[in-house]
Amino acid sequence: MQEKLDAQLALAEASRCVDERRVASLVVEKHFFPDIIGNLTAFSRQQFICGACGMKHRRAPSSGRCLRDDCPGGVRLTVYEGMVTKYVDMATELAESYSLRPYTQQRLSMLSKRIDALFLDDKEEQVTLDDYF
Repeated sequence: MQEKLDAQLALAEASRCVDERRVASLVVEKHFFPDIIGNLTAFSRQQFICGACGMKHRRAPSSGRCLRDDCPGGVRLTVYEGMVTKYVDMATELAESYSLRPYTQQRLSMLSKRIDALFLDDKEEQVTLDDYF
């Protein structure tokens, strides 16, 4: 995808009749945003699927195994973190290098914060009394 994006923007920069900021803005707003938002929604509503038989489960079984009696397969996610975050870096790079509209930059920033809140591990580390002195 990065190669296609670079080629499209290089062509836009080479042509005098095309505004490369507009091209970058359209790519971010019409391609990257719907993909990121759609995958983020799919991740939060996803099902779990058995790797062996393909049976779908609404919730992950506590055993981590398929609920079918004769199936030895394990249950896995259907949507992964990489699917959600695959365009965030490219969109951020475009927003910075082409100085996109403040609205687009703010929307990208809010999406990044939502993704970080979902995927970053926010476990607190245990501190000792020596840390305060």
